[in-house]
Amino acid sequence: MNNITAKTAALEQSNRQRLFGTDGIRGIAGKYPLDDDTLHVIVDTFAKILREESPDAPRYKNKNYLACKRLSVVIGRDTRYTGEHIEELLVKRFFDNGVWVHLAGVLPTPAIALATRDFRADAGIMISASHNPPEYNGIKFFGGDGFKLSDRLEKLIEEYILESKQSTDLVGEHIRNSFVFPRYRTLDIHLPAYRAHIENILLSLNPGSRHIFQSSKSFEHFSEYRLFSNYNFAYHTPSSPGAGALSGLTIAFDAANGAAYHAGKTILEGLGATVFADGVKPNGCNINAARGSTYPESLVALVRRTGADVGFALDGDADRVVMCDEKGQLIDGDRILAIAAIELKRQGRLNHDTVVSTVMTNAGFDVAMRKHGIKTVKSAVGDKYVIECMRSGDYVLGGEQSGHIIFGEHATTGDGLLAALQILSLMKREMVPFSKLADVMEVYPQVLINIPVSSKPDIYSIDGIQALVERAEHDLGTSGRVLLRYSGTESKARVMVEAPTEDLARKYAQDIADVVRKSIGT
Repeated sequence: MNNITAKTAALEQSNRQRLFGTDGIRGIAGKYPLDDDTLHVIVDTFAKILREESPDAPRYKNKNYLACKRLSVVIGRDTRYTGEHIEELLVKRFFDNGVWVHLAGVLPTPAIALATRDFRADAGIMISASHNPPEYNGIKFFGGDGFKLSDRLEKLIEEYILESKQSTDLVGEHIRNSFVFPRYRTLDIHLPAYRAHIENILLSLNPGSRHIFQSSKSFEHFSEYRLFSNYNFAYHTPSSPGAGALSGLTIAFDAANGAAYHAGKTILEGLGATVFADGVKPNGCNINAARGSTYPESLVALVRRTGADVGFALDGDADRVVMCDEKGQLIDGDRILAIAAIELKRQGRLNHDTVVSTVMTNAGFDVAMRKHGIKTVKSAVGDKYVIECMRSGDYVLGGEQSGHIIFGEHATTGDGLLAALQILSLMKREMVPFSKLADVMEVYPQVLINIPVSSKPDIYSIDGIQALVERAEHDLGTSGRVLLRYSGTESKARVMVEAPTEDLARKYAQDIADVVRKSIGT
């Protein structure tokens, strides 16, 4: 076996050891774990677990299917060209498992989380690879409460799949045949889910307001749904508290040719802003392609070209955001989170005067929070873990440097549009340039190097790494830190070093990255 083949085999083996990363299941569409056969097994397994976790579990076990509530899932997707195929496969397979599907179409991830609660579904699925390139895709799972699945359920799904515990003689067919299904396999909920997403964002602009989950009452029966959906109300901004909140602002907006390509511009213009939009013409192959939050250079260029007061960019499924001030300076998730925390504390709405951030957060964030009397709690990387920490501590705000910002009063997951609107609304109320509003923390020099890898062994077990890290930490003392981790969504190792100067941070980061690259790099 040559070196390239050996690395490829090692990478495939590493990927097969764990399906879930920090945000669902992800990979190149058509290849494991997103090949058709594996997707079938994933759906079969997920349907099985939904039955086992259902209050009707004893009835399912006794095959008393007629006494069981019919299970349902909400399915949405971003704009990737492979999304329709995966969607079609999931719909058919869920139907074969006796699970009803509410089909939301192309909508942001937070809209799917919201719709899952709105329609009282047992689970939600978002077909997306978030910020990854167009050839990637993935599946994000939500429970019936709109929150991402716990590690326990993810582990259970993996055990069933990887240990082949799923039954080859699925009970789904018997369950399906026990119900009287209409000739339609799915309910098309795109329009009401779209509207609910917009209304939730608009309502968030009024302190103390919350989205009221009402629409589920209109969808108890198929006939009622058909009548309701015929009313074409979604493709305009509904009247709502906060209307006109952005009048007079000129905003540069980059939707990454992703799931929020329509909703973003609709909301901004509905609130009275002048909008210069980019990344709003998806063709299935251009999602995140030189646009969006992972290519902020495009946003900076748009702000400078248009003379906008402020700009913001989303990723492919619109659950993260980065911003740009009128001078063309980027504002990452750390500073967005700092602005939000300070404002919520001023309003008396920051529960326990505490904000949740991650181990990747810049040290300057913690210094700034202390100055404002705000405590910080650290979580693992991933908005799922930020949210778990928020829920366990009864906190209402959390986020990541990457731009996942969670306003717990209004969302169960990161929502890039909602987060941006919170900051834009504050900017308008304060009547100050965004550069001044964002001047809330000193950003310590931080260098992050991403290394494509062929496998993911314990990173500290790599020969020479432990000694390099200890030397760097000794030299930096309390003035810096070193963090090594693997990406939860890609085959990459991440080396982050924070130091008093950028040159020093880059030196230590490069030394460590070179050793990682030599050992397991592709």
